[in-house]
Order: sequence, then C-alpha cells, then structure tokens
Amino acid sequence: MPTRQLFDLSDKQMEFRWINRLSFHRFDGLHTSRQIPDRTTIRTFNERLMRAG
Repeated sequence: MPTRQLFDLSDKQMEFRWINRLSFHRFDGLHTSRQIPDRTTIRTFNERLMRAG
C-alpha cells in the first residue's frame, strides 16, 4: 500500500485516513467508501504479503 508506506501509518490510522480524506481515496484508487477496508482487513492483507515475500 503506497500511502501507508509513504506516511508510515498504522492499520488503524490508515483506515481513519481512508474514511476521512478524499485525497487518500484518489491516490489509492478507491472510488467509493464501500471499497474502504477496515483495519483487520488491512492487517490480514499485510501479513499475507509478508508471508508471501
């Protein structure tokens, strides 16, 4: 996730930013608020990326 790495955000902070900032939606290619993952989904995704290398 480019935005998360760029701003060094935690899962909780990333969720909050996606909910509250339209600029984060655009940067990460989210078109509607229904596409925003919650912090658990973000954590799970990152854990899978780490395991996959």
